[in-house]
Amino acid sequence: MEYVSFTYLEAENIDDCLDHAYLTTMDRWIFWIGGSFALLASLFLIVGFIRFKELRKPPGDIILGISLSDLVLSAHWIVIAIWPKQVADPTFCTTIGIFSTTAGINEFLYNLSFCFFMIISLRNALTQSKVPRKTFHVINILCSGCYVTFLLANHFIGRTLFGTCSIKSSCKRGFFSYFGGMLVALFVLVGGYTYYYIRKYTPKCSQALAKRTSFLLYYLRYIICASFIFLAIAVTNFFYVGLSSGTEDSNDSRWSWIQSVGNAAKLCTPLVLSLIRYNDPFIKKIMKRVIFFWRKDCQSVSNISGLGRGTSLEPGDISLEAKSQSFSSEFMFNSLSSGRKIEITYTLLSGVLYSHINQRNKQVEESVTSNKHTRNIYKHEKVYMIDDKLIKDTVPTVKEELEKSYFSILPGTLKVYAPEVFEEFIKADEDFLCISQSLDFNSNREEIKDASGGDGGKSGEFFFFSKDRKLIIKTIPDLEKQMLVSILERYVNHFKEHPNTLISKIYGIYTFENQDLDLKFNLILIKNICGFSKNYIERAYDLKGSSYDREVLKTGVVNSKEELKIRVLKDKDFEKFETKLYIQQEIAEGLRRQIEIDSLFFRKVKLIDYSLMIFYINKKKYWEENGKDAQDHTAKNPLASIPSEKEEGIYYNIGIIDYLQPYNFEKKLEKYFKKFQRLDINLDTSTQDPLTYSNRFIEFVRRITS
Repeated sequence: MEYVSFTYLEAENIDDCLDHAYLTTMDRWIFWIGGSFALLASLFLIVGFIRFKELRKPPGDIILGISLSDLVLSAHWIVIAIWPKQVADPTFCTTIGIFSTTAGINEFLYNLSFCFFMIISLRNALTQSKVPRKTFHVINILCSGCYVTFLLANHFIGRTLFGTCSIKSSCKRGFFSYFGGMLVALFVLVGGYTYYYIRKYTPKCSQALAKRTSFLLYYLRYIICASFIFLAIAVTNFFYVGLSSGTEDSNDSRWSWIQSVGNAAKLCTPLVLSLIRYNDPFIKKIMKRVIFFWRKDCQSVSNISGLGRGTSLEPGDISLEAKSQSFSSEFMFNSLSSGRKIEITYTLLSGVLYSHINQRNKQVEESVTSNKHTRNIYKHEKVYMIDDKLIKDTVPTVKEELEKSYFSILPGTLKVYAPEVFEEFIKADEDFLCISQSLDFNSNREEIKDASGGDGGKSGEFFFFSKDRKLIIKTIPDLEKQMLVSILERYVNHFKEHPNTLISKIYGIYTFENQDLDLKFNLILIKNICGFSKNYIERAYDLKGSSYDREVLKTGVVNSKEELKIRVLKDKDFEKFETKLYIQQEIAEGLRRQIEIDSLFFRKVKLIDYSLMIFYINKKKYWEENGKDAQDHTAKNPLASIPSEKEEGIYYNIGIIDYLQPYNFEKKLEKYFKKFQRLDINLDTSTQDPLTYSNRFIEFVRRITS
């Protein structure tokens, strides 16, 4: 037994306990197929980083370090899959193990560096200082070099219980048996802290920090995914080592599935994280030039600017007038200058007006392209080529207002989705709604100014409230736009079958693009369920039926309900200040039935995160100031505006909003991460699967109306 005396660990009869420590057939296929995809994904990223210097600027250099490590690990897995029996050869396994161990520790260190980069980037953004650039690389190289040298000097590199070559396994459980699991568990803790820190301290809609914070929030999904993948690796490591070391049944095939889960989790690291990196809008744009190198249209990408790479990560270098805004629409509006915001506001409103006028008058313009040949009207789209002259010639009131304000319409394309479908929606409400009047520029002068002010929602999206309080125009992400288009037919049928539905009604879907400025906005035109100006709103509540993180007034004493007017409150605030809705039982029964119908619809189309919005409207004051015959479009639906039996003159204006969020992989991660963060598997997070969310929502409404 020449090999037995070769190392300290072999002296403990490691050959006996590792006789069957080879890859299973399933593991070989996992490593061969998954490793090949992972290798290609990493290789393309590395080629891109070598070819385009823009990608090498922080944090691109950290991502490059992760990609290089992934490339080596993927190659190691493929080699092991091809020659699995060679792991029994000490020379072969030690040689391969040097590469895999070096790549593994570097991947761990660079992922830690990425977490620290995000925290430091945000912290330094708040203090307007610079982010260190070389420190991460120096520390990582020194640490990995010392670590691998120590392992080699002590002959700790070789065959593992998982049938691979890395830190050598021992028959007896010891420190190094669990060392890899402890490392990845450490990353999970750091990743959790990073998530907490970014979510807590990211500025809300700050203009000067918009690019930086949008980048940080985008890459939180990277941290979340990495944390869950590394957690899976740690758990399988601990269990498999515990079950396989130092027992008579160490080679029991019953536990081979744990080995397969662990190996699959390792492959998820380069595969899943590469997909997330490729979906970074900045990286995606450049990588098209690498992957589709033969296509001329991919080689002509111009004015590339990123979500936090290069100068955009340095506060002093951020240009709010930059002509390249390559970040997603829910963040982009507040990164623009005041003048640009006003210009875009005019453009977006003009586009909606122009498309409505064309559809209403059945005009066929030379500037319109259409896929009207499709028989499915729900998939029909029109694309308008709009510019300043066209808008002014078509919409006279726009021309008058623009000439007064000295602003112009930005040229671009306006895509209108299912125009015939939404025109019917609008016609159904013609007794109280006129789009042209509601969006008239002259009467909405102050509202346009407010929309351009940039407060927006918590993500900085664009919001416009018409003067007559009948309509809202807001931006939505691509995911929500695609979701709405995909369920549109069922959505429309739901409104036809249930005229008293409480779902806030959408009157149009649009996408505006300006290629010169690289701007893209998805818009929806939606009915305002509130229907009144803030002068008549006593309180407002956004309710999901959840208690976790659903409180606005966490500290301080509220002396009167007058103090509740200044913000939109949530579930725990409602429990504290209202308890329930005081309405007639007959109306309450109808409300509960309709909420159940609407929730079941959302369950069928797999939507979550919707809210019951309740506005406490002082209609007594409204009628006193505007006359008893003053128009109130919210009263059309008897369930949408219900008089309170407790407060005279107060009406509950009710509707379901924010209902376009699908239950996708990211939402599943968010749910389980919050449970992990609180160490409570039964934690009632706001995010739940469609069935659980719907049942909880129905039960909540039943509780507050009984």
